[in-house]
Amino acid sequence: MTHPPSLQNVGTRSIGACDTLSAPRTMRPAIPDTRACRPDLDFHVFGLSGERLAPDRRLSLVTIDFEAFDASTSAVWVHAMRCWAQASRAAQIQSCFFVALEDVAALRWTSPERYRAFVAAVRDLSDAGCDFYPHNHGVFDPETGAVPERSAGRPQHIAGYRKRASFFFDVVRLNGLDLAEWLTILTSEYERFLADAGLARPKRRVFRPGGWDNGSTAEELSAYVWSLRDVGYDYDSSATSGDFGTASWRVGTAFAENVFRLDGNLVEVAPTSFANCAAPILSRETLSSLLRMAPQTRLIRRSASGVSVLVLHFDHLLAHRAATYDRFSLPSATLVERRIQSVFRRLAFVHCVLRLTSATFDGLGL
Repeated sequence: MTHPPSLQNVGTRSIGACDTLSAPRTMRPAIPDTRACRPDLDFHVFGLSGERLAPDRRLSLVTIDFEAFDASTSAVWVHAMRCWAQASRAAQIQSCFFVALEDVAALRWTSPERYRAFVAAVRDLSDAGCDFYPHNHGVFDPETGAVPERSAGRPQHIAGYRKRASFFFDVVRLNGLDLAEWLTILTSEYERFLADAGLARPKRRVFRPGGWDNGSTAEELSAYVWSLRDVGYDYDSSATSGDFGTASWRVGTAFAENVFRLDGNLVEVAPTSFANCAAPILSRETLSSLLRMAPQTRLIRRSASGVSVLVLHFDHLLAHRAATYDRFSLPSATLVERRIQSVFRRLAFVHCVLRLTSATFDGLGL
């Protein structure tokens, strides 16, 4: 394997190149489709993938994108975190939290007192068996969480850019930074966050980019993979296929197809399913989530070992409706508790029926 070409010539790009303006980050897009095996994953198309991997068991990773929190919502968030920890203990189901480090920095800067309550709740989740990993949507000031003016309010659909314009676009194309250097800064901020919470770093280093954005071209995707490897990461969770904003766009792939080696011995652990924390059990959204799993025959028939990777968004718990999170109009504590109890009832049911064992990335045994 050869190291990828430099990204020095990629440069920055004017935000004026956008052709449509997508929803802001606090309004979640439609849940991505993950039907069947995707041989057209960008990692495969660009020749960055290697052998398929699988544990000797049927494992379940419940992964949570943990983002869009701030001082104004921290009290409700902390309550939800405590309830999640309690439910996790009762069900003996672990979770993997991908924490937006820009939001951590902003909360620490704007309200040290609320930040202390936040990291105390992080410790409670850790005691319940949950692990925390870095997540990021773009460049920010590590001390204040402030983003550059050019990054603020940027659209997610950029003409000529195949992915949702988020992590890679913001860091490399818009702000012109070296990706490995930025990942080094992120890793330092992640370790600072763990130290604030009094937690040890998980044995496996895992990264998930905001917006599933790991670059639009073969050169960019290769640079993304090698930058993660050079900085010392073991696992990535970002595989996509197709073009964002079109019918070809997909995130992740099927159970038993979603774990494979990448260049530099990095391992991809791609999502296999998505669900909404706010959706009631008897709802169209829940039914749709179950139907999206139906084509994954090796998961449904319990005929193969592998890793089921479910993706949830924690801010859905604070939405009055499925995808309408409004930080100025939050649901009651009672409703949040009911939603969390409902989530864990569904998880326990799925784990039982599909014979899945709860794990974190440290327990994959790849």
